[in-house]
Amino acid sequence: VTVPGAAVILGLWAAVPVTTATLVYAELLHPAFLLLPPAGSVAAVFVLLRIPAYTPPRTAPSRTAARRTTAPATGAAIP
Repeated sequence: VTVPGAAVILGLWAAVPVTTATLVYAELLHPAFLLLPPAGSVAAVFVLLRIPAYTPPRTAPSRTAARRTTAPATGAAIP
């Protein structure tokens, strides 16, 4: 999640329970709807727990596999 994405998620996470509670207080929603924001938060946590935060480090290729041998140069040496 990017930094702007995290800001949007936190804003929604704060606004949805407040809006739900306000609508229940105004008797426009049934009080059972107060369970939806916590249930959504729990569902989001379970979904986010499945995403690996850290992956095991990649192993470097072996140095012997990357080594190349060169054939000795043939011909007369120039002094």
